[in-house]
Amino acid sequence: MKNVIKITFLLLSLASFTACEVNDPVDDWARIGQQVPHTIWELSSTQVKAGDSLAFKAQYYTNGEEIENMAVWYDLTENISMTATCPIVSFNYSLSIDKSTLSRENQMIINYSHSESYWDSVKKAYIFNGKFPTSSTLRPIEWKDVVDFDMNKFQSLFPDTFATAFKKGLYEKLAKTEQLSDYRTLLVTAGNMTVEEFNACLDSTYNSNSASYDKFVKNEKVTDLKSKFDAIPFEDLIYRSVESKYQINYLRSYTIGATFRVFDKKKNQGITEKLSIKII
Repeated sequence: MKNVIKITFLLLSLASFTACEVNDPVDDWARIGQQVPHTIWELSSTQVKAGDSLAFKAQYYTNGEEIENMAVWYDLTENISMTATCPIVSFNYSLSIDKSTLSRENQMIINYSHSESYWDSVKKAYIFNGKFPTSSTLRPIEWKDVVDFDMNKFQSLFPDTFATAFKKGLYEKLAKTEQLSDYRTLLVTAGNMTVEEFNACLDSTYNSNSASYDKFVKNEKVTDLKSKFDAIPFEDLIYRSVESKYQINYLRSYTIGATFRVFDKKKNQGITEKLSIKII
């Protein structure tokens, strides 16, 4: 019971540190009485161009155990954002998908040799200025401001269900009686249909509350209009004629979660807080 109380007190003490304090994984080592190296670091920037190296400054020390080496570790997260919008209708309609996936587990990226020359007698700690590399393959992939719609590119970037889901959601909106005007506009604009042909598919009933006629699609014409809608190519539904551009955007980017680690001769390690870095 006493051991439980001691460990609980230690964990509570660590939780009171601020973000700029040392972030050591002592929960594992405390159980066996090990003293891990203490370390903190700061980055020169929170973003880096793919293929370039990012500079940093680290500070570290131990409670008597000799330092063996240092290293930078990081994991890799892939971020994908995709959006398509229908500019033909008066209401806001778009389909967006945003997802982040851990594409690479935490691993060592670069190792550094320790030197006693890094000692700073004023700060009573070793000061190390270094940099770590990033891969040029992490360059963001973006598709926007599309003037010429490339179906092959669309299919390579977007899931094969995207266009179907987009059209399904749009039709569910247009099928509502209150959206008849937008339904007509869309079929006339992109569905090879005239205003007169669309109006011939409508009927109406008198609304005594509004003292006007409420229009609706005739039951026997619902399928015909749906067939007209289904025949419209996906890209025609996202074309904004006033700008001569397709309203579609895609971005694949990457972020890394990096830590600076210090190892002593007994293989104990001190780890800084993880910092998020955007690859541009």
